[in-house]
Amino acid sequence: MERSMEMKISASFPNDAKLVMTAMNRGVPLVIMEPNAPMSRSVQTLLPLVGEVEKAAVKAESTSKRGGLFSRRRERLALLER
Repeated sequence: MERSMEMKISASFPNDAKLVMTAMNRGVPLVIMEPNAPMSRSVQTLLPLVGEVEKAAVKAESTSKRGGLFSRRRERLALLER
């Protein structure tokens, strides 16, 4: 799968439909209901990776939007004037 997607798979989740359904039906996060279950450990492994991706996305967004709405508007007007 990594080869076809051309990216490293950072985490995988074991199939535990019973735990997922029980947690959903009770309205309790599975990592709280069964913190030592393999599925919970997989989720806990993935969370820091998601956080890093989110931080990178926010940083990229903030650097690409320098100047705010009016500077983007000026850029568009400048392109139209050419």
